[in-house]
Amino acid sequence: MPSLSTKLVTKDYSFAPDKLIGVTCYNGKIYFVVYNPNAGFWLISKDGLEAKIADPLPNELNEDTAPSIVHWTASPTGRYIYVVFEAAVEDGFKLYRSWIDVEGRCMHIDVIAGYSPSWYKGDVADRVFSKMLGSSVLFAVSGDKETDKAYIIDICNQKERDVGTPSGSGYFPFVSDKCLISLDDLDIIVGVHLAGSDFKIFKYAQAKYVGTGVSAGGSPRAGIGNGIFHPYKGLVYVTGTGGVVDTHNILAFFNHDGHLMTLTLDSLPDVPETTLDATPGTSLVGITNEYHILALIHIRGSDSDKDARYVLAYLAEIDIENKKVVNAWKLYQSKAHYFEATNNEKCDIIKGPVIDLDNKKIVYIWNRHNPSEDRSANNYVEYVEIDVSDIFDNIKYWNDMCPIKKGGKIRLPTKLTLEVKLL
Repeated sequence: MPSLSTKLVTKDYSFAPDKLIGVTCYNGKIYFVVYNPNAGFWLISKDGLEAKIADPLPNELNEDTAPSIVHWTASPTGRYIYVVFEAAVEDGFKLYRSWIDVEGRCMHIDVIAGYSPSWYKGDVADRVFSKMLGSSVLFAVSGDKETDKAYIIDICNQKERDVGTPSGSGYFPFVSDKCLISLDDLDIIVGVHLAGSDFKIFKYAQAKYVGTGVSAGGSPRAGIGNGIFHPYKGLVYVTGTGGVVDTHNILAFFNHDGHLMTLTLDSLPDVPETTLDATPGTSLVGITNEYHILALIHIRGSDSDKDARYVLAYLAEIDIENKKVVNAWKLYQSKAHYFEATNNEKCDIIKGPVIDLDNKKIVYIWNRHNPSEDRSANNYVEYVEIDVSDIFDNIKYWNDMCPIKKGGKIRLPTKLTLEVKLL
């Protein structure tokens, strides 16, 4: 059966997978480029926290800001990584391009463009959340929680469009970069921070929200999860609910036809007798020979008593046609207050784990921690490896939306969206 091992990278800083800037393989070693608004840009490998390669971005907003990747690629040798990303800073949204030299332990960053909306100031700016849809267009939300709105913003052309809110009454929308092409529109999966609310589909051309009726006890966090191409179902996205204490939550699967199936977290084998939350992240990593989806699922307890919370990791084989879990392997369980793993609620869809075909492993980092006044304290940033050699021959396709290592080189995925323009 699959097995999971961890190695401590650092307890000094918080490096969650949503802060991932780049991935490469150089001289046989996998490197992650990660970001912390206080500590700057660092190289992480199995050997630990290797080197600081750049200072923090100037005028960074807060520790919750997650850079959104527009494009990333690695050189043939793996020594260099080129990344274009967006980040929210004090004076607005900015597009950056960067060169990273793994051997030289350095990073060069330039600003491509920036845009500061009139509403982007004070408390509003402290709570900004954005996802890139195209090379210049982003889907953003901000404001106080009672009057939050969503915006489509074209950074390079200095334009914006107010597209309201999924709930109709504010209360912090959750946008995503999960795009599906329908017959007459571009559909984007969204949610709102409101317990029991359902996932919505944002119809881009019509600028309206359509309910799906899919909900659970927590709020629909559209950023959770990634996507995979299924031979018979097309592009399938997984997302999930959580963020509300003492609630039961789900993973929900969608494609261009709508809702495919729901997986209740407490239906997984050997879960603690507690309420569970999907916000730590789920990655769809492969398609089996039987055309089932292989999912890497991370969950945590949602107990109001934080000292009673567990964090767990599973690998599950899901029969999407018959709407059921065929196999599930419990890989990890520990006590922790919070848990941020691959494809968590703040991640881009392409920030999945590395599929290491050379060693038959799934490789990534996670951050589990207990709350403290100092956000850099009580963290356990760990390098994670899952040995999938026992099930390797039963995987027909590995997910091209994850970084894939083969022959000592990593191929980085590109966001599978249209080139979206502001209407």
